[in-house]
Amino acid sequence: MTAKKYVSVLVFLLSSIVCLSQNSKTSISEVPDWVVKVQPDYKKVTKANQTSANYFLLLDKQENIAKQQCFTHFAIKLLNNDGVQQLSDIHIDFDPKYQKLVFHQLKIVRNGASIDKLKTHKISVVQREKDLERFVYDGSLTAIINLKDIRVGDIIEYSYSVVGYNPVLNGFYSDVLYLQFGEPVEYLYLRLCAPTNKNLKFLYLNGAPAPKMQLAKNEKVYLWEKHSVDQVHYDINTPPWYDVTPHVSISDYPSWQSVVDWSLKLYSIDDGEKNKLKKMLKEFFEPSGEGFDVVRMIRFIQDEIRYLGFLDGLNSMKPDLPSKVLSQRYGDCKAKSFLLSEALKIYGIEANPVLVNTTFGNSIEEYLPSPLMFNHCIVQIKMKGKTYFVDPTISNQGGDLAHNYTPDYYKGLVIKAGEKALTNIPVSDYTSIRVCETYKLDQIGKDAKLKVTTIYSGMDADRQRNVFAGSDLETVQKEYLDFYSKLYHSVKAINNISIEDKKNKINQFVVNEEYSIDSLWEKVEGKKKISCTFYPLSLNEFVTVAKSPKRSMPYMLKYPVDIEHKTIIELPEEWNAPDDSEVIESDAFKYTYKVRYSNKTITITHTYKTLCPYISEDKVGKYIEQHDKISKDMTYSLTYNNDIANGFSFSWFSGILSLIVLAISIFFALKMYRKYDVPTEIPSSESIPIGGWLILLAIGFTFTPLLITFQLFNTPNYFDSSVISPLFSTSTTVHNLLIGLLMYFELIYNLFFLTLSVLVVFLFYNKRSILPRLAIFYFAISTVFFIIDYLLAHSLAPELYTEQEKLKSIFQIIFRLIISSIWISYFIYSSRVGETFVRTYKKEEQMEVEEVLVDKTSETE
Repeated sequence: MTAKKYVSVLVFLLSSIVCLSQNSKTSISEVPDWVVKVQPDYKKVTKANQTSANYFLLLDKQENIAKQQCFTHFAIKLLNNDGVQQLSDIHIDFDPKYQKLVFHQLKIVRNGASIDKLKTHKISVVQREKDLERFVYDGSLTAIINLKDIRVGDIIEYSYSVVGYNPVLNGFYSDVLYLQFGEPVEYLYLRLCAPTNKNLKFLYLNGAPAPKMQLAKNEKVYLWEKHSVDQVHYDINTPPWYDVTPHVSISDYPSWQSVVDWSLKLYSIDDGEKNKLKKMLKEFFEPSGEGFDVVRMIRFIQDEIRYLGFLDGLNSMKPDLPSKVLSQRYGDCKAKSFLLSEALKIYGIEANPVLVNTTFGNSIEEYLPSPLMFNHCIVQIKMKGKTYFVDPTISNQGGDLAHNYTPDYYKGLVIKAGEKALTNIPVSDYTSIRVCETYKLDQIGKDAKLKVTTIYSGMDADRQRNVFAGSDLETVQKEYLDFYSKLYHSVKAINNISIEDKKNKINQFVVNEEYSIDSLWEKVEGKKKISCTFYPLSLNEFVTVAKSPKRSMPYMLKYPVDIEHKTIIELPEEWNAPDDSEVIESDAFKYTYKVRYSNKTITITHTYKTLCPYISEDKVGKYIEQHDKISKDMTYSLTYNNDIANGFSFSWFSGILSLIVLAISIFFALKMYRKYDVPTEIPSSESIPIGGWLILLAIGFTFTPLLITFQLFNTPNYFDSSVISPLFSTSTTVHNLLIGLLMYFELIYNLFFLTLSVLVVFLFYNKRSILPRLAIFYFAISTVFFIIDYLLAHSLAPELYTEQEKLKSIFQIIFRLIISSIWISYFIYSSRVGETFVRTYKKEEQMEVEEVLVDKTSETE
């Protein structure tokens, strides 16, 4: 016999031994005597809707605590082919270390006839290890019965008992009984038998009813019965901890302190184990002159002690000894946490294991005390008056304790003598992503160079570090290249990705990329234009949210998220790129958008941060609406017209509007000049010359029209269609539209004020009596407009102004108010003003006529 045949025979023999051992844990027998026999109504009309694949005619669960037996009885009608697919194989899990599986019944009811399947079908027992990908071996076995010839409309009825409780619980009992499920149930029968000396507590959640209670000899029986139980439907994107089903929490643990006392027996070591662990630790850690390095110890256990768990029997709750975990270099969550806490204690640091629940930690207080409420273990560390929480199962973490990320477990039970209640675990939001994309455009219409620097911090640094640790650089490079190919189909990598791991203290992970893009510019169909677009791809997964109809449940958010995406576009020539900004926010998130242009460079900055892990159902509609708006407005486009070399395109609308405003302003100015006079008691001939403080006003009035004209033509944005037109396009935002209206408001005012200032000059030098009143209006309107323009500009785009610029504007307002007040008072109370501006248009016209007549008379004589 060859070696290969010997191996085959050996494998066969070992497999046979395993199968025999596994089958010894299963058997067939009658229903136990303590069970109340319940029969389903096979003819019951189903109320199941079309979305249900199965209908439970009977869901019968009975448990006897004294006998440590749990009896289950199902009768399920298959409504469609999906139901046949789901239930043609029966799977029942049990732990062979302390449990046995006993089958009582298996039959098919078809057209009223009953077909026994238990005696004709083989019961296979396999070890599937459902959590193998998580490196967890629970040792459980699965009994499988593959049913043959199953059809739509059949009723599958079977019952079985699982016998045995986990001895690690030391006789304590706890459970959660659900009274509604994901499938409709015609008849629900739940029965719990407990010894009379068993002090069970009940907590009824989500409207669950109290049971009917019966007293028998040495036994209390609790019974729940319900008929026509509808299936429960959950809205999409509902938080995993949210539960609307009525259910009952049952426990005989008196308090959380009793759970702590029970746990302390599992998480304790004697002096011999302590000395052994201390000796082993010396091989890896020796205190330096600066003291023991706590972070180094944490990282060693996280990274060097691999995560691997054997959770069968007692191991499901009792951790391995720390020395064993250290020597074998692997352990599950509770073993690694136990090792870390005991190792830190050896070096004089207070540390204790903490039991947590990774799914519904924020609602765990709603349930009665029980160790079965937890599925994970971490460590609490107290140093220098501060408390920290560390998860030893997370590998490749960075940062000091102050910057160490811990998932949101919300609450946990600290395994420490004297602990009486759950402990709050602060939500750790230390995480951020900072992306900086720099596009260098050497020539319009040609290719571009792209340089990307991404700085990951906190949790995001840990995740990215794991990505690079779990893949080769070539694979990661391809994934990054595929990422940018979503925008630019011909993108190519110039250099390999480089990384910089700043693992210590603040915990950052930096990724640098370089690409060339020869498809950046595209022709605009039917026009002599080319355009290119820029989109913050890194934000896409965060701002794209799942749509939801009207809902009645909370909506889960991606949390925590703190991302900034900066796009820098370096242009080969000057560009008309107006500054822009927008803020969209709520109690759940904040999004900002800014565009800045300076010196041939456009900088576009998007920021997005979530502020909470979920929102209530009444806020979901607004939340989705806001994110739809964000998604639509994130694209930034540049358009280049090859026919306009200088980049300036005259806006005929602005030009025509200016002519209309000027015409109207001049019309009213002429009318005022000719029609309006203020009567004075001083004759025109006695007007005194312009002097005193009026000399300063003469200078100011004279140069104002020149200054306004210079500003109008030195600011081409008012007359540049490439700037104005996008603000009024059909695709523009309300924010941009308001900015465009503000620009036209300023243009109209400046043209009106230009005409007013020219009128004031003429009236001033002609010493017209209307000048004082018009001057008062002149100073008042200029000050009022400056204040209104300031308020509108700062409210529409507050981010355009630095704090220094805002402060400067406030000082300018105060200065204008003071100056205007002085000059207005001067025109009201000054005697020189009253003696200077006394002429009227009508008297001047009459004097001119009289002078002409006198001249003609003289000539005649």
